[in-house]
Amino acid sequence: MDPALGAQLLSAIARLNRWANRTAGVTESVAAARLLAVIEELDETRIGDLAKADNCSQPTVTTQVARLYDAGWVAKQADPDDARAVRVSLTASGRAYLAATRAARAEAVRPRLEQLDQRQLATLTEAVGILEQLATPGSSGDASTINDYAEGRQA
Repeated sequence: MDPALGAQLLSAIARLNRWANRTAGVTESVAAARLLAVIEELDETRIGDLAKADNCSQPTVTTQVARLYDAGWVAKQADPDDARAVRVSLTASGRAYLAATRAARAEAVRPRLEQLDQRQLATLTEAVGILEQLATPGSSGDASTINDYAEGRQA
């Protein structure tokens, strides 16, 4: 395997994501959409666990969550296991915003996909399945989950 493959893959994905955000006219913070997606993955989570899962400091996530809360995209509730902690989850409005953002980004990519021939589309379809496998915790022999990261069980 080419040792540069991982770097090339991640660079291409990052460039495609940035391009899709610009082309789709994502008007809200890209960081907000990313954090909403992490909250969706974790379901209902504590701010500290969210910070670990998103690889951010707790004060940064606290500020971002406050903005999401003010926008009506997340709900906050007391943690039943720790009165000092707050748990956050997506609201219906947050789920709708995340779905609309994803749909706009997908629509931005559609014209480029339509330029591909059938062989390229088949290859890309297969590659997307492989990327999903790579991105899915617990696949490919990786026993970790996003909750493992959130709870500090992974480096």
